[in-house]
Amino acid sequence: MKDLLKQVGKATQPKIEAVLKAEKEAIEQHHREHGLGGRHNRVHQGESISNVVKL
Repeated sequence: MKDLLKQVGKATQPKIEAVLKAEKEAIEQHHREHGLGGRHNRVHQGESISNVVKL
């Protein structure tokens, strides 16, 4: 997530933690629905998430 937020200049740890805390249940539900692990965004077929997703 930090790499993605850097693209829009919002990569401060307090902001990231606040969003994750506020959206915890929605994030967990999304992960359950799609069978995703907590670190699924680290690498996509050998590519960094920031190379796959552009904001």
